[in-house]
Amino acid sequence: VQEAEETGADYLVSICPFCYRNLSDAIEALGSSMKMVDLTDLVVQALN
Repeated sequence: VQEAEETGADYLVSICPFCYRNLSDAIEALGSSMKMVDLTDLVVQALN
């Protein structure tokens, strides 16, 4: 999460449910402003 923040990313994207959960927990634990997004949800948003 810290490495992603250093790139200026606003979102972390994952298709893996276990990765999604772990990264979401890390974002919360670090108090990060990043958002966790499932890849499927990102595709749906892009198509709408």
